[in-house]
Amino acid sequence: MHYERWKTHGDFTTVKKPGKPRQLGECLVDDRRGPCGRPAIARDMCPKHWQRWKKFGDPTVTKLDRDRTVEERFWEKVNKNGPIPAHRPELGPCWVWTAAKMEGYGAFPLSGGRNVHAHIVSFTWEYGDIPEGFERDHLCRNRACVRPDHLEAVTHWTNVARGISPHGLNAAKTKCRNGHDFSPENTRVNSKGQRVCITCARAACLAWYYRQKKARAA
Repeated sequence: MHYERWKTHGDFTTVKKPGKPRQLGECLVDDRRGPCGRPAIARDMCPKHWQRWKKFGDPTVTKLDRDRTVEERFWEKVNKNGPIPAHRPELGPCWVWTAAKMEGYGAFPLSGGRNVHAHIVSFTWEYGDIPEGFERDHLCRNRACVRPDHLEAVTHWTNVARGISPHGLNAAKTKCRNGHDFSPENTRVNSKGQRVCITCARAACLAWYYRQKKARAA
């Protein structure tokens, strides 16, 4: 005990080192009656709104909201006048989730307080469940969008290849580093799942052969 006090405070007689009082701000939640203004304890929310956010995923939800249907609670958190995707304007405006999010995706609490991705809920209501091994891909590239026709059930490989990750950017290339087309006749897939240009592979094999031949002749 005294060793831990000495290691923490530098004095084995100190029980708790006095510190500066915590500066608490005001609750920034704007509910039906206007700004809250109570002292905040976490995430700029007072204890009341913090508990609501923790339980329902939305600090403005009250117990009276339980009398409404799941669809009513869901769609009131959606802004259907969202941005139009620049790369796919024909899709129309996104339906943006305005409540809590998980890694950019909308988070909607279902029965039992379990949060699920909001776009999965809207897609399932519209089209039903998807086959095993498939996942929902945002065609609009907006994770907060819950518009069902902005989503498509695809395999994980297709979803990754459409993205902007290094793997997705490489998958979108139509030519190799030497300018050869990735056509079906000029492309093969190696054991690592990577595309290989056949023309470049043949040139590399010939170069290796002539290097070995020259080395043996020497």
